[in-house]
Amino acid sequence: KRVFDFAEQDPDKVELHDGSKAYFLTHSGEDWWQDGKKMDPVSIQEFLRSIRTLTATKFVTTGFSSPGLSLVVASKDGKRVEKVDISKNGGGYLARRGDGPALFDLDAKAVEDIQKATGELKPAVIPPAKK
Repeated sequence: KRVFDFAEQDPDKVELHDGSKAYFLTHSGEDWWQDGKKMDPVSIQEFLRSIRTLTATKFVTTGFSSPGLSLVVASKDGKRVEKVDISKNGGGYLARRGDGPALFDLDAKAVEDIQKATGELKPAVIPPAKK
């Protein structure tokens, strides 16, 4: 079971909180932006892939503690908003969607892939103006 439902369509906005770090990404036309800076499309697509493919290995009923990672994904022109909180649980992680009580048991590597992709987000390289 995939944790997010936004599938192949790129979302409109993604908000991620990881401890003291926060990322606010917006999609406009073909471009992604953060803090007024156009973002590198390759790093954005890797980040989106890591979220899009986040899958539960099983469902559990207990074990969720305070979230260390929170994601909010808006899609369909803001009509669908998905919020997911992720907490550490032993050697793995648990996720809880904002719209229900189900807990998703996650593979640790999947969460680490999101954190790695987030750390590799970078502004687009703008070629210098020709003289």
